[in-house]
Amino acid sequence: MNKERKNIGLAILLIFSSLLVCLDRIFWQSSPDILINDKVNIQQSLMQIYHASTLIGIDIFAIGLGFLLQSSEDKSWSSAIKYWIYTIFVGTLGLLILTLFSREFSIVDLYNMLFPFVRNTYGILSGIVLGMLTLPLFNKGVKKYENIIKLSLLLVIIAPTIFNKDIFGFANGIVFGYILVNLGFYGNYIRSKLSVKKVVTRIILLLLTNIIVVSLMPEFSKAVHNDLSTAGRFTNSASALLILLAFYIVLLVSKIKVNVKNGYVDFIIYTAWALLVISNNQTLLNKLIEYNRKTAQSVTRWILAKDIKEILWLMLIVILSNFIILGICKLIGISQKISNFYDIRADEELPQFFYRITNGIKSWIKAHRVYLATIAWGYFLAIFSFLMMNTKWTVAPNVDVKYNIFTYTIGVRQAMVLVNAIIFLLFLKFIFSLTNRYWFSTIVASLLWIIWVVANRIKIGIRNEPILPSELSMIKAWRSLLGMVDGWILLLVVSVIVITIPIIYFLEKKYRLPKQKWYSRVAWLIIIPVIFSSVTFLNHEKSVIHIISGGIGNDPTFYNQLAGAQKNGPTQQFLNNIDVEVMKKPSGYSKERMQQLKDKYKKVAADINKDRVNNFKDQVVIFNLSESFSDPNRVPGIQLSNDPIPYIRQLKQKTTSGTMISAGYGGGTANMEYMSLTGLDLSNFSPTLPTPYTQLLTHRKYNPNIAQSFPEAVAIHPYQGVYYSRTEVYKRFGFDRFYYLGSKYKIKYKKKIDRSPYLSDETAYKNALDQVKQANNGEFINLVTMQNHFPYDRNYYNNSDKYTPVGEGIDDYTRNAVQDFSTGLSYTDTAVKDFISKIDKLDKPVTLVFYGDHLPGIYGGVDMTKYGIQLHSTDYFIYSNKYAREHGARNLVSKTEYVGPNDFIALMAKQTNSKVNAYQALLTEVQEKLPVATLNTQKSTVNSYNTHTEFVDNNGKIVKYKSLSKKQKQLWEDYKLLQYDITAGKNYWKNN
Repeated sequence: MNKERKNIGLAILLIFSSLLVCLDRIFWQSSPDILINDKVNIQQSLMQIYHASTLIGIDIFAIGLGFLLQSSEDKSWSSAIKYWIYTIFVGTLGLLILTLFSREFSIVDLYNMLFPFVRNTYGILSGIVLGMLTLPLFNKGVKKYENIIKLSLLLVIIAPTIFNKDIFGFANGIVFGYILVNLGFYGNYIRSKLSVKKVVTRIILLLLTNIIVVSLMPEFSKAVHNDLSTAGRFTNSASALLILLAFYIVLLVSKIKVNVKNGYVDFIIYTAWALLVISNNQTLLNKLIEYNRKTAQSVTRWILAKDIKEILWLMLIVILSNFIILGICKLIGISQKISNFYDIRADEELPQFFYRITNGIKSWIKAHRVYLATIAWGYFLAIFSFLMMNTKWTVAPNVDVKYNIFTYTIGVRQAMVLVNAIIFLLFLKFIFSLTNRYWFSTIVASLLWIIWVVANRIKIGIRNEPILPSELSMIKAWRSLLGMVDGWILLLVVSVIVITIPIIYFLEKKYRLPKQKWYSRVAWLIIIPVIFSSVTFLNHEKSVIHIISGGIGNDPTFYNQLAGAQKNGPTQQFLNNIDVEVMKKPSGYSKERMQQLKDKYKKVAADINKDRVNNFKDQVVIFNLSESFSDPNRVPGIQLSNDPIPYIRQLKQKTTSGTMISAGYGGGTANMEYMSLTGLDLSNFSPTLPTPYTQLLTHRKYNPNIAQSFPEAVAIHPYQGVYYSRTEVYKRFGFDRFYYLGSKYKIKYKKKIDRSPYLSDETAYKNALDQVKQANNGEFINLVTMQNHFPYDRNYYNNSDKYTPVGEGIDDYTRNAVQDFSTGLSYTDTAVKDFISKIDKLDKPVTLVFYGDHLPGIYGGVDMTKYGIQLHSTDYFIYSNKYAREHGARNLVSKTEYVGPNDFIALMAKQTNSKVNAYQALLTEVQEKLPVATLNTQKSTVNSYNTHTEFVDNNGKIVKYKSLSKKQKQLWEDYKLLQYDITAGKNYWKNN
C-alpha cells in the first residue's frame, strides 16, 4: 500500500459499525417496552433480527481495525500507545462535558477515565489495544503456525455458541476484544486467498443463517423451556454466526480499492474510535439512557427518531472533539514523540524493545528528577498539613467510627490530599513565574506553607477550629497576635528564615535550573489566579467548581470547622469558607427605610403590649431542642406496634402544641437552634450560607436573640461544645454560662441508657432543673439534648422490639433503626413527664418550649418528593407550669398547628403574656399573619444549599408566594429587610 494513502472503505465501515454500537448501547440497554414481549410472533422475530443487526457493530469494528492495523506501515506499538492516550483524552473530555451538562461528578468517574485499564472502563477497547501490542508476535507466528492460529480462533468463537456458555469468560470484555482484533489480523493475512465471489457467497449464506436462527430461536425456546429464556442465544455479539458474518463483511470491503490521503482516513478512524469510547463509557451512557428512557419506554416502533437524533448529536460532538484533541496533539507534536519513542526497529527483538523503553524511562526520570522530587515534596507537605489538624492519634469523623490519623489521611482522604498537593504546587509555580528562581520559589513556598499549617495548629489548640477567611482582618493587630504565640516558636521561625537565606543563594548558584520563557511565565501568571479565583463560586450549588470539588470528596462540614480541616486540610477548608454571601440585598434597603420600619413596629409593639401584663425579666423560659424528636407514626408507611410517646401525645392535647416544619432532614440541628433563638428564617439566606452558626455568627458582634431579653442566660448541652462552634456562638449571643462536657461549668448527674454512648435526656433535664431552681429572677435556658442522635442501627437499647414498625416496604435496616429510635423516644417521654412534674411544684413562672429539630435520616424508602412535608414535620409544645398559669400565662389555640422554629419567640411571648419590643413585634406579626416559611421540603436539606423559600399554611399545604395577599407580601419584605440589616447590612435598626 502507498505510504501516503490508505483504503477509505474500511475506515467508513468503522464509522458505520461504531454508529451501530451507539444505537445498540443507547436504545437496547434502555429497556424499551418492545423488549417486554413474551409472545412468539412475527414482532418478536423481527425484533431479534433488528437487535442482532446492531450487536454486530462491535464485531465489525474490532475485526475491521485489525485489518487496517495489519496492512498499515505504522508500527503497532506506537499505534497502541496513541490509541490508548486518545482513549484517555476522549474519556476525560466526555466526563467534562457530562459534568457541565448533568451537574454531577464523582472521583470514581475520574479514576475510570484516567486509569481505564486497571478500572476496566473499556473492556473491548482494552482488548483491541492489547492486540495491537502483540501484533508483532502474531506476524512472526502466523507463517509458522497458521493452522494452529486458525483453529484456535475458530475454537474460541465457536465453542461458546455451541454450548451456550461463556466458557472463556470474555463476553464483551478484554479477551473478546483481543480475539476479534486478532481475527482481523488473520483476515488481512488470508485476504488474497479468497476471491470476491467466495466472500460474497459466504456473506449471503451467513446472513440467511443468522436471520433464520435468530428469528426461530424464540419458537425453539418456547417449545423446549416454555418461556423465552434462550430466545436471544444467537442475538449477542459473541455469537459465532455474527462474528463470522462480520469477518467476511470486512474482508469484502477491504477488497474495494479506494485510496485517499492518510490524514483523512486517520481522522475517520479516530472518530469511530471516539464513538466507541463514548458508547462504552458506562457513566456517560447511563446519562444518555436516563435522558432517553421515557421516550424509549413509551414507543412501540423499533427504530426511534429520538435515538437517531442523539447519535447524530454524539457524532457531531465527537467530530468537534477530534478536531480539538488532534489539533492539540499536532501542535505539541505528541504523535511524533510517541512514534519516535515507541517504534520497533525492523531488526529489533521484543526483549531489546523493552530494554530500550526501560532505559528511556530511566533517562527521562533522571532528566526531570528535581521536578519529580518537588512533586513528591508537595505531596508530603499536603499529608503534613492534614496530620497537623489532629490533636489525637485517632480521628472520629462519625460516631463509633475511629481511624488512625495516618490511615484516615492517606487512605480515606487520599483524593483531598492530592488536591492540597496541587494547590501547593500551583502556589509554588506562581512564585516561580514571578521570580524565575526555582530554588527560591520552592523554599519560600514551602516555608509559607509550613508557617500556615503551624498557625492553624496553634489556633486549633486555642479554639478548636482552623483559621477562617473572616479572621484575616485580624492581621492588622499582628503585634497582639504575635504576643499570643510562644516565644520559642517565634525564635524557631526566625532561625529557619535566617538559615534558608544562604541555602537559597547556594542552590541558585550551584544547581541553577533552566529558566522559564517569558511567554510561559505570563501564561502561568494569568492561569493560576484564574484557577484560584474559581473558589469564589465554590459554594454555588450548580457551579462547575462546586460539582467537581464535591465529587472529588471535598466536604466543607461547616457545622464543625475542625472536622472540615481534618477532612479537607486547612488550606481547602479555608477556601471553602471564602465563597459566603450572607443574603441578597432587598430592594429599598436604606437607613431611612429601616428607621421607618422601626417606628412602624414600635407602634405595633405598643398595641400588643396594651393587653400583656408580664415581662421577660420575671420569667424562666426554657427552649428545649430535643434531638431528632419526631413521631414515627406520622411517616407514611410506618405504624408502630406500641406508642413510644403516650405522655407527650396526651400533653399536646392540653397545651399549646402542633407540628414544626423543620428546614432539615437527618441533620441541621444548629440551623433550627439558630432560627428559634433569633426568629430569623434560614430560607432568606443565600445558598452559600448553609450554616449561620459557623459562617456568620463567629465574626459578627451584633447578634440579637431572645436570650438578650432576660437578666441571665444559660446554655446546656450534654455533649461536646466544639460542634457548630457553640462555645463561640453562645458568647456572641450573650449567654452567661455554657454547660457542656469538658467545660468549666460541669455537667452533673451523668447517666447513659443501656449501650448508648450519649448522656440521657434525664441527665439534660436534671441539669436544667438545677438552673431553674437557682434562678433568682428571669432566666433563659437553651437546652439541647443528645440522647436520640444517630446512629440508630447499633442496637443501643434493650427490648426495642416493643416498637416494631409495620407497613409495606420496610426493610431490615429501617425496621431495626425505627425500633431503636422509638425506644429512645420512650425514654424522652418519661424524662419529659418527670421534668414537668417537678417544675409544676416550683413557685416561679416556668415555661418550656419543647421541639424536635428534624427527623432522623432512617426513612430512605419514603419518597421525599411526594411526602416532603411529612418528612420535615416534627413535634412541638409550649408548656407553662402551674405558677405561670396562675400569673397570666395562657394556652394558645389560633394558628399553632403548623409553625416554624423562628415562630417560637413570638409564641412564647404570647403564651407567657409578656411584653415585646419592636423586633419581637415584627416576629409576632410574621407568626400570626404569614404561612410558615422554610427551605424546599422536597430536598434533604441537611446543612444544605438554599434553593428557594417554600410556604406551608396552617393546614399543612404548600402555598405559593404569588398567592399571598398584598399585605402579606409587604410583611414578608419587612421581615427580609430586618434580617438583612441584622446579618449582612449596616445594623441601622440597632444604630438608630
